[in-house]
Amino acid sequence: MAKDEISLWIRLADRESVWLIDGNPHTHQGRMRAVEPDSGGAIYFSSSEVTNASDAARAWIAGFLAGSEPDADAMFGVGIFDADDDDPRWDRWMSALADYRRTGDWPYAPWEHLLPIPDGAEIPSHVWTVRGDQVWQWDGDSWVLADQEPLRTFRVLEGTICDERKAHSMVVISTAHVVCEECGFASHILPDDMTNEEFERKQFTYEPTLLADE
Repeated sequence: MAKDEISLWIRLADRESVWLIDGNPHTHQGRMRAVEPDSGGAIYFSSSEVTNASDAARAWIAGFLAGSEPDADAMFGVGIFDADDDDPRWDRWMSALADYRRTGDWPYAPWEHLLPIPDGAEIPSHVWTVRGDQVWQWDGDSWVLADQEPLRTFRVLEGTICDERKAHSMVVISTAHVVCEECGFASHILPDDMTNEEFERKQFTYEPTLLADE
């Protein structure tokens, strides 16, 4: 089939074939699915990977991204809806949407409930995490919003060892936490005795414990 006979054709970087847009793969935010007409093989792609496309395909991609824009609470939690119109977080969200429509990439961490780190855990002097598009830090008793946002790329602080090697050095410190030994980045893990569904129901009342207490 000739390329000009295919309405939703695209070309992708580093791939010679012509592909047909085939819908939403339901994987990562903004990703789309395409198939190769001759082989039937499928691939997932972002709009930033498209090097050429039919007018219909470009319109389809634009509509897909516009229709799947994350709401502001995906970056800042439901509290954003109580914020004044001049709150700078609104501008950050609008800028993120513009980037999303241009690239199809949504590089922000989920806005999730942060579990307290149990007393006695062996942790670095500075422990932090990313919640939506904000940095939160552990003050010894609770998670608090950082006074100043450090320079970072997603979950990596610029200028750190982790930035140089593009990876964290994570260790398990509780039944629900892992922390980077180098930079203090913290993340949740699923407790061994719970399924994802159980944890979703109990996360707001779940109290992590030290591994030594298990």
